[in-house]
Amino acid sequence: MTFKKGQQQGVRFSKGHSPWNKGKGGQDDERIKKKKMFSNDEEENISRLYGKSSIIGLSRDFRCSPSTIFNILKRRGVKILGSKHFQKGKISPMKGRKHTERANEKNRLAHCSSQYLKKARTDNLHEKNPFYGGHHTAEAKQKIGEASLQRWADKEFRKKMEPHLEKSRELFKETRKRIILPKKDSKIEKRVQNFLKTLGIKFYTHQYIKDIKYGYQCDILIPKQEGFNQTTIIECDGDYWHGNLEVFTKERLGIKRMVHRCLDYERTNQMEEQGYKVIRLWENNINQMMPEDLEVVIK
Repeated sequence: MTFKKGQQQGVRFSKGHSPWNKGKGGQDDERIKKKKMFSNDEEENISRLYGKSSIIGLSRDFRCSPSTIFNILKRRGVKILGSKHFQKGKISPMKGRKHTERANEKNRLAHCSSQYLKKARTDNLHEKNPFYGGHHTAEAKQKIGEASLQRWADKEFRKKMEPHLEKSRELFKETRKRIILPKKDSKIEKRVQNFLKTLGIKFYTHQYIKDIKYGYQCDILIPKQEGFNQTTIIECDGDYWHGNLEVFTKERLGIKRMVHRCLDYERTNQMEEQGYKVIRLWENNINQMMPEDLEVVIK
């Protein structure tokens, strides 16, 4: 389709013809007059009821959108009231009730917006912090320590904090299961692993043992296979870190190493009760060992 000069696209007019609504407004012709949803009396009634009921309430009563009510009030010059006006004299829906823990957490996060948290962090950052570059004196440290001991000695305080402590312990255990420590195998662990590869024995490293009270990651786990009727666990114990009394004295090891030694044997007993075969090898023995010697020990 082609258009002649001066002709609007999409509209067909003959020469000298004018549109029927040219020069006419909405109030001059009934055909283009906008139909009102409410009569003048209804709009006056809406204006009178506003104040006792909100815009949302009126829109529900008159079955229209809130924007329609808003336009009517604006057209009639009615002052739009704030939300607090409609709260006076009304009973709170939360009276006698309490927010759930989840609701309290959501409210807290809503108030602590990202901008507020960012400002709180930056306001006391580095030089802005009044304690920046300072250190507690020995006397202050002693007072802080004594106050902490006194607080935790209180049975009521410990009872109050016990749920949080238990939650932290469970969270730590779940996190610890997924972390392999140490990140690198020790020399004695690599030596035993190479011996097992030479002997053609299938094994896994750093498997979490959860069937016991003091769960932990074992050094080497040999699953059931030909020549092994039960799951076997091999622990490669360092002479110092695990407390080898044939190499070090109790005084040299100290209390911490001796406690670690007792925990090792407690775990061994618990795993044997669960049907595991546990073999503990000391560092000095592993260094003198050959593949044939290891085969004799584990079988």
